[in-house]
Amino acid sequence: MSYPVIKFNTSTGDDSLSSGAGPDDPINGSGASLNATTTVDLSADNPDLSTIATDGSAVLWVETTSGRQFSQITGVDDSLKTVTVNTAYSVTESTKNWAIGGKRSDIDDTGSRRVFQDAEALWIIEIETDQTITSTITITSNVSYADGRVMVRGSDPDNRPIISAGGNYRHFTGTSNNSASYAFSHLQFQNTDATVNDNQIALTYRDGGVWLVYNCVFGDETNRMYAGVSVAGGGSAVFECIDCEFKYLQRGPYGTTSTNDGRYARYINCYSHHNGSMGFELVGKAICINCISHSNDGHGIYLQGGSEGRLGSVTNCIIDNNGQSAIYIENDQSLYVIFGNIMSNNGEYGIRSSETLRYNELCSYVSYNAFYNNASGNVNDTTSVQGAPSITLTENPYIDTGNANYNINSTIGGGATFRSQNQYQNIENSNTKMYPFRQWITTDFGRGGGGTILPSYAKLTIKGN
Repeated sequence: MSYPVIKFNTSTGDDSLSSGAGPDDPINGSGASLNATTTVDLSADNPDLSTIATDGSAVLWVETTSGRQFSQITGVDDSLKTVTVNTAYSVTESTKNWAIGGKRSDIDDTGSRRVFQDAEALWIIEIETDQTITSTITITSNVSYADGRVMVRGSDPDNRPIISAGGNYRHFTGTSNNSASYAFSHLQFQNTDATVNDNQIALTYRDGGVWLVYNCVFGDETNRMYAGVSVAGGGSAVFECIDCEFKYLQRGPYGTTSTNDGRYARYINCYSHHNGSMGFELVGKAICINCISHSNDGHGIYLQGGSEGRLGSVTNCIIDNNGQSAIYIENDQSLYVIFGNIMSNNGEYGIRSSETLRYNELCSYVSYNAFYNNASGNVNDTTSVQGAPSITLTENPYIDTGNANYNINSTIGGGATFRSQNQYQNIENSNTKMYPFRQWITTDFGRGGGGTILPSYAKLTIKGN
């Protein structure tokens, strides 16, 4: 079975004459009759249904007064002029506007917002042009992780469309008790309001499951907002952010301030800079791998524990020129791994802990790190460097930080010394080239119509610079 790609284009789309998925030239009318079953009667308009795909890639839109408006087409009868859909409409109504195919226009349109409630597992909502929303788009569809995510993606991975808000509201949020599994890719999120406040967050998820965010940009030097992602409510909710950029945010990537063991964000190959607080905040069981955090006002990476069983891991990251320490460890962080990072030019320490870390008692692992020119020194607690030896560099190890080029240079005392250490050579020469400078990953998330959207760790190809 195929799955629909519902397309949005503000230049060529139409929210009253198209469903977004189906033939390029939409078929539409005003005489749809529904009887709360999977069969919809379009005979009043006598349309030609002979070219409509029945493999699940086409969608019927009906402007119902309540309930579902979008449903996947699984059959047509061109003689009777009826359409069979995968999921029944819940109402009995007649003479309703309907459409199959073409492109929708605005995700902010009242009818188009229904897509984010009606979409089912493995549907794709594809955005071709910049969009403006006037209030939060609420996601209510309950798509389980096992069945496959709904994806909201930009059509061009290299020229990501902007979704712009203009007031004191979020871009997308889940509802209470909504465990839907969504993915967002190839998009930019901004807010044009002159005042930044803590409700201006791009993606807020609630109560369970995992939202995957891939190749997205959060924030803008001019059109600023509070944070990139956050979790609200209880449950075991996770954001997994891959190959994303977070910049000029008032707080930083993560906007959840309370601690909870089940609520956290995972960052892989992400870039965070010029934010008003932390570069990355790891709450509860969270990881930060192959990331760069630089020029943030607060700590480069903040490890904050949850209620129990907490784990914070920072591996193969570059943490440079932040206003406070490179890594700050809150005193209730019971298990942490800080491995293979470069911590440089920060306003306080390389690693700062709020109290003695009790290395052996807390089963922590801090090893193979490099320090350079941190204002207050490498660490504020000498027990935090136990494990395999770390090194202190005497020269800047990067090629050109002024242009955000954090590849490792060949300077003696800097990059050359960093590379010369046996432990770093071992990391560098490994199959995955997991040594601390920025790397990129390629995945097949969102590149084609349909297909199972797997978690990041199931489908990664890592390539070094």
